[in-house]
Amino acid sequence: MSAKKLKNTALTIIILVLIIAPFNTSSFLDDFPAVEINESSLGYYQSNTCKISLIEVLSKNISNLNNITINPNSYPGLECQGKVTGLDPIGKKFVLSIGLNTNVSFLVQSFLWLVLIFLFSSKREKILKFSFIPIPILSTIFLSQLYFEERFYRPLDKNFDLDLSFSNLYLVNSFLSYTFIFLLLKEFAERRKLKILYFVPIVFIFSGTYFSQNLNFYLLLFVFFGFLNILVNGGYRYFNYGYGAFTLLWFSNVNNRLFFFDTDKLRGFVNSSNSLGSTLYWVIVFYLFINGFFYFFNESDQNYSLDKFKNYFLYSSVVINILGLIGTSTIGNFFNFFIFGQTKKGILTLTPVTENTWRGFSPSAELIGEFYGICLIITFYCVMNSYTASIKKDISLSIFAMGGLIASNNIAAVISSATIILILFMSSKKLIINKKIIVSLIVLILLFSVVLVDRDTYDYSSTVLINEAILHSDLYQFEDNYKNTVLKKSFFDDRDYLSLLSDENNYLRASTSLNTLVNIFSPTINIPIVPNVVATLSIVAVSINRVELWGIFIAKYSPSINDFLFGQGPNQITNYLYEHDIRLDFKEPKAGALFLPHSSFLDLLLFYGIVGLLIIFALLIKNIQFSSAPYNLFSYLLIFVMINLAKSDSIMYLQGFVMSITIYLIVVLKNRIRM
Repeated sequence: MSAKKLKNTALTIIILVLIIAPFNTSSFLDDFPAVEINESSLGYYQSNTCKISLIEVLSKNISNLNNITINPNSYPGLECQGKVTGLDPIGKKFVLSIGLNTNVSFLVQSFLWLVLIFLFSSKREKILKFSFIPIPILSTIFLSQLYFEERFYRPLDKNFDLDLSFSNLYLVNSFLSYTFIFLLLKEFAERRKLKILYFVPIVFIFSGTYFSQNLNFYLLLFVFFGFLNILVNGGYRYFNYGYGAFTLLWFSNVNNRLFFFDTDKLRGFVNSSNSLGSTLYWVIVFYLFINGFFYFFNESDQNYSLDKFKNYFLYSSVVINILGLIGTSTIGNFFNFFIFGQTKKGILTLTPVTENTWRGFSPSAELIGEFYGICLIITFYCVMNSYTASIKKDISLSIFAMGGLIASNNIAAVISSATIILILFMSSKKLIINKKIIVSLIVLILLFSVVLVDRDTYDYSSTVLINEAILHSDLYQFEDNYKNTVLKKSFFDDRDYLSLLSDENNYLRASTSLNTLVNIFSPTINIPIVPNVVATLSIVAVSINRVELWGIFIAKYSPSINDFLFGQGPNQITNYLYEHDIRLDFKEPKAGALFLPHSSFLDLLLFYGIVGLLIIFALLIKNIQFSSAPYNLFSYLLIFVMINLAKSDSIMYLQGFVMSITIYLIVVLKNRIRM
């Protein structure tokens, strides 16, 4: 056997051991054997918790798995690692709880994902030497999250203890775990080089969210390299100045009312609190996180193959489709969640549930739709411009991306990717395509749409967004929500929104954004030729099916002047969710669901305010340059990303953020990359 085959075999064995060992923590020959799960065995499992391993249970229930759902449970201690901690009947199924110790899970998942980045890296020609200084500093920073987001962590582990002493094994183990991982990352950085461009599609397979933690592996990875970037390169001066100025403004306006957000599907990349400490933590972590991207683009000898880049996207689309299908099974669903670090478990059916599109392996149907759209754009670009080794292979594999895009039901991604592919086709036929032509086409399409809209349709579409925001606002105070709704609607026909807000002092209970938009919509002087800004926004919301979600955003979003101008800090959504009282015009369970803004631009408004949003817009538009092939591909990809960010929260998911910022940096720093 060759050395390479031996190495691959050893690596495969290590991975299998890492996956199986944590769930095979009891003997098959002990006094508590696993039995088939049914009504009669409920008492047996409930009275023998922390004694029977998951592997034992699965071996005895191969033919019974369709009746079982496996739920991980982080609260029990280390003695319950990989073992049954409970069994409960829910409807026609049985919910099997399996203990997963937080520290054990952290180390196992870290080792798995460290192997991953090893596989997507190359050996350095010369071994580098980096300082040990970042390791204790970063370990302390990440340990501080336990203090600043205590409400998130305390209910998840019975051993949670914040007592500062060396006898506190919980804190000591957490600190040593971080230290060990950062030591391994230091060793990796000194000896190997990560090909960041090839790694982007892999992030959509390995989400990297640690079990029972509001932490992601890629935060650790990029934060470590971000610290190195500051030590080695000093960072980017203008970014440092700008971020520093915003930081002072964020701290000057920290809310005294504390709220808690359970993070839901955003876990690992969102602030669960709005305290001063948690704001400080996320400001520091996000600053280093961004610097991590700068580090990889500052590395010398950045040679990439566009064909290889395309292949990684195609192969990832195939794997994601397959894993999504595997995730519909009991075992696949559980191990997908643990091995790949999902924020929440995948869907167990192949059909949409509770009015949500089938998202398979992804936390968001829109996000995965955008991934497939980018995959198709890259593939067709390579095929049309001969940047591929096998056209037949590309076409056959792209079927998976097409199927995934259709299943995601992301119409915006379908239309925008098809349009960009058409433009690329025209460009490949030597037709002159530049920024002015694309902007002109967009303007013409918008003008044509306005012409087609008749007066009745315009009257309805121009007011529906404000109507929706009012319906979800906590205005009238009758206990019967139906009566509140009827009273609100009585003002809609005459568009008498100012009277509605003044009636019973409703303006005091309305959000500042609703009050502002109503005043803009109801000007004292009406100029016929100039379109009303709010009416235009409403028509846009109707055209992209965002009326309900943006209406809820307007009802919720009640910022101070400082918040509106400069935001509340990176990944800080807690104030938006809970600070202003609203009354959703829904019945349960829909009324209790998580309603995000459903526009990454609105997300950025929450984080960085209108000033930050305008700066980001200016940077995006300024840097779209249609240079020579193959670099012009990334300008088209950036346009695709911008279009889709307008109607999705993709920037709030780590995968979406990594994909967006990488594409942007390729466009800006293309001179540092060779293809």
